[in-house]
Amino acid sequence: MDTELLVEDQIDDGQWLLEQLVNDDFEVSAAFWLKRSEDALWRLFIASPLAADTENRQRAYHKIYTALDEISNLSVSPLDISLIDDKDPIARSAIELRDRRAAKTPTKYHGRRLGTLSIHEAYIYPRVEVPLRQSLLITYVRQGETSHWVATSQAKEFYRNLKSQGAVSYSMALWQGDKPEDPKFARIYVLVEVDPSLDERTIMTNPGLGIALAQQARSLADEMFRTKNPDAIITHGEIVLRPE
Repeated sequence: MDTELLVEDQIDDGQWLLEQLVNDDFEVSAAFWLKRSEDALWRLFIASPLAADTENRQRAYHKIYTALDEISNLSVSPLDISLIDDKDPIARSAIELRDRRAAKTPTKYHGRRLGTLSIHEAYIYPRVEVPLRQSLLITYVRQGETSHWVATSQAKEFYRNLKSQGAVSYSMALWQGDKPEDPKFARIYVLVEVDPSLDERTIMTNPGLGIALAQQARSLADEMFRTKNPDAIITHGEIVLRPE
C-alpha cells in the first residue's frame, strides 16, 4: 500500500478481515495499521500466538490468505500484512494502548514509539468480538377454549457472526375446523445476544447461563406473542437446555 494516507476504506476492510479471521477460529490478540518513521508505507500488523514459531507462522499466513480470498473487493492485500507474535513488545504495547482507551472504533495513535519500534503514526483496532447468538424456540399451547397459554422453551443452535437478534419469526397452527382468529398453537423463534466473554462450551456446561438466556428469550417472545394475542395469560413451563 504505497500511499501517505490510510483511507477509511482500508481501515474498514482491515476490520472485515479481522472479523473473518476470528470467525474462522484464528486467534487475534491485537491488530493495528502502522507507518514506520523512516518510510511512507502503511502495514497491517496482526498479533497472534499462532506466530510464536516458524511452522505455526506459516500455517497462520495460510489462514490469513484464505480469509482474504473469502471476502471480495478488499483493499487489503497479502503484501500489506505483517504477522507477529503477541508476546512481541510491539504487540504488547498496542494491546496496552487499546485496553487503556476501550474504544469501539480504530484509534489513531500519534506517539513516536510502539514497543521497540520508531513510528510515524498508527491506527489501533479495538478488541475483535464476533457476535454470538443462541437461538431458542418458544412454543405456546392454548389450554382448551380459554385465554390461558402454556409455553415451553427449547434451546437450539448457536450462531456466530450473525448480527440479528430478538424475536425473529412467529408461526401458528390451527386444528381442523378452527378459525384463523382462534389459534391453539404458536411458535416464536428468538435469537439472544450472548455476552462476548462467553462461548458455546461455557454456556452448555453451565445450566445457570442457559436458564438466563432462556428467560431473556421468553421475555422477547412474550412481547411478540401479545401483539398477536393481547388477552393471553401466559404460564411458562419446561426449559430444555440441550439443543435437539
